[in-house]
Amino acid sequence: MRHLSLTLAAACLCALLACQPPGPEGTGETYVPGGGPQGVSGVSGESGETGVTGKTGPTGKTGPTGKTGPTGQAHGPKLVTPEAVQFGYRKDGATFAMPFTAQTLHLENAGDEPTPALTLSIEDGAWVAVSNTNLGVIAPGQGADITVTPTIAAGQGERIMRATLRLKGGAIDVTVPAYAAIGHANLPDQIPFSDDDWAHRAVAPLPRAPHPTWPQAEQYKAHVHMSVAKDFRKSARTVDAIIALHGFGGILSATVPAHDYVEQAAYSHRNAILIVPQGKYNYAGDDFGQLRQQDGVRKLVEEAIIVLYRDGAITHPVMGKVAISSHSGAYVSLADMTTKSGVPGGLAGVYLCDSMYGLADAYEAYAESQAGRFVTNYQNIGDNSGADEPGVESKALQPKLVASGLQTALIVDRPLPEILAATDNVFHDTINNHGMTPEYQYNLGEYWRASLLEPSVTPTPLLRSASLVAGTLHVAFFAEPSSVATVYRVYGSTDGTTFTLLGEGDGGTSLLRSLDVPVTGAGFYVRMTASRDDLGEGPAGDTYFVRAGSGGGRVVIVDAFDRYFDGKMNQEYHDFAARLGADVAATDSVVACADEAFETGGCSVSGADIVVWMAGLNSSQNPPVPVGSRTPLTAFLESGGRLIMTGAEIGFQMSGDAFLSGKLKVAYAGGDDSGSSVAIGAGALTSIPAFSFGGLDSYAVDYPDIFPPASGASTVLKYTNASGTSAAVLFKGAFKSGAPAGAVLSVGFPLETITPAATRGSVVRALIDGVR
Repeated sequence: MRHLSLTLAAACLCALLACQPPGPEGTGETYVPGGGPQGVSGVSGESGETGVTGKTGPTGKTGPTGKTGPTGQAHGPKLVTPEAVQFGYRKDGATFAMPFTAQTLHLENAGDEPTPALTLSIEDGAWVAVSNTNLGVIAPGQGADITVTPTIAAGQGERIMRATLRLKGGAIDVTVPAYAAIGHANLPDQIPFSDDDWAHRAVAPLPRAPHPTWPQAEQYKAHVHMSVAKDFRKSARTVDAIIALHGFGGILSATVPAHDYVEQAAYSHRNAILIVPQGKYNYAGDDFGQLRQQDGVRKLVEEAIIVLYRDGAITHPVMGKVAISSHSGAYVSLADMTTKSGVPGGLAGVYLCDSMYGLADAYEAYAESQAGRFVTNYQNIGDNSGADEPGVESKALQPKLVASGLQTALIVDRPLPEILAATDNVFHDTINNHGMTPEYQYNLGEYWRASLLEPSVTPTPLLRSASLVAGTLHVAFFAEPSSVATVYRVYGSTDGTTFTLLGEGDGGTSLLRSLDVPVTGAGFYVRMTASRDDLGEGPAGDTYFVRAGSGGGRVVIVDAFDRYFDGKMNQEYHDFAARLGADVAATDSVVACADEAFETGGCSVSGADIVVWMAGLNSSQNPPVPVGSRTPLTAFLESGGRLIMTGAEIGFQMSGDAFLSGKLKVAYAGGDDSGSSVAIGAGALTSIPAFSFGGLDSYAVDYPDIFPPASGASTVLKYTNASGTSAAVLFKGAFKSGAPAGAVLSVGFPLETITPAATRGSVVRALIDGVR
């Protein structure tokens, strides 16, 4: 653990500390090439568009996936084994309903030379015996079978049996695990799982639940939610776990969807199962029963692993790291779990969501143990004035950890991954209400993503900014420390469809990295991937568009659209900023950045005459204009800058906010739905013909805002509904006394959803001309 005190607000992070990522763990391959020289893997792909130079690479919008293949013949022995010896599952009792049977371990030499003489040993597994330990030489193309026999006694309780079979000879040293799972005598024989867009999931009563029995009145229920995300690697040698504890009055069927636990676990891309146990059912108190007892957490995690192993969702039933979050009153039980979990090495993460009403000494002790990450968030509005409130308790704890020499940081509003990934102990002022602290701005998803848990795929680099100057493409990006990527790749396209590898590199060793890639061409689409040796190339991230203009203005496109898993998008990465960037007139230079970079000073608007802020469908969970972004936006406007603000929930989320009326010049009065998906020019922009938005090639816009003009502004777009309500307003003038004249054009729907593309381009260019 690092010993450093960081008291950082979100707005002072442009030059973040360097942080060397840890090295990757072993890959657990089940074959070993022999002593001969190995061929080198090559990458093939379609050639790129003219005008964009660089290496050839894969094509298609779904992400680069170029074929790989050997370019040379491998020589030597190559021992191929099963991934594991699986004895399966049985329920415990006086006798097993069906005894465990012997399994065959089949070995094969897929190389072109004989193996050395091989021996087999058993490690950590007195419960198995093998038919032969001296295997001798295996000729090329030949195999050998070994009988592995289990000896497992019934009536000894629920448990996971594991052994390691080790094959050695010369340069060959291969391990093959063997597993058997014994379920609790009261474990249900059938637990039906279902699949949806996010996860493979089930809810069932479990013997290791907090309250396995309950009174007739059903004050307690034994149900536990278990799920694995779609990108879960079932073949991983260990299984990490995330446990989410609900607060007072918790009812599992309501709290799981209310806080987006499943979706946030998927968003985190951790190779972890999600467990949400039912505490006291709909009860105004905290008691997670058996989980508060010694080894209670470990037993529940192992039981969930057994269930998922029996179901076939997990290949290796071995518990890895465990992180636990609590909401509201669950802090009492979680305090016990920090010392009694029974998880080897202790909890890898403890996350309190407006939940530290007391017991600060227990959480101080956990932080000082340095077993894992610690985050306490608190809502900074309403009732945080009392001495027992989470805000007061958290603010009192931070200086104590600093005095102990521990690393801490303060985050205001947005859970920036740059801080979360670099800091062991985070104090997070969420600026929202108590009930939403687990899911607001995907708090838990961001915490888990920056945790010590293993990734499920090579984490996508988060593109922070892209610009093109004098034939050099500059990209800045955030690299998760867990990725330990072999290489980061930059892809480009002239049409937004066919992407070519422009360049690659490691980008340095810090969390915030950059690459400079020489290119030919005036403008093109850009996106990034990362590759890790054991996980391969991960998915591509957001697509941006950049251009070196030819004498026009400088337009900065800010991608602030972060909402994606509430039934409207279900799409983590998108090309919406690229669409609008490509619509800008060819004479203008175009720079693109994420709103996180804009907020923290990593996206310069110096010399820019227009900023286009894309809020998309951001709403209550993901504010269209986060608090930390308002200061730089205000400074831009007050210096004479011109802003185009576009999104469908801006008025709804910011109703009554002085920023809405004072800076965006919108007199919103509850017009959450225009009832129209067609708009037309009005006032100063009356020449814009009628156009549609929210088409099938984009995304649905269910509630376009009605934007009446505030004082000094005027309507420039109208909806074609019966009353012709205002869809966009334009203000030109000074934003404070004595300041130069600036301008703002606020649009009540997302411009990127205008269809067809040619119409969108003409409308965007007309709006840019209008705001100038």
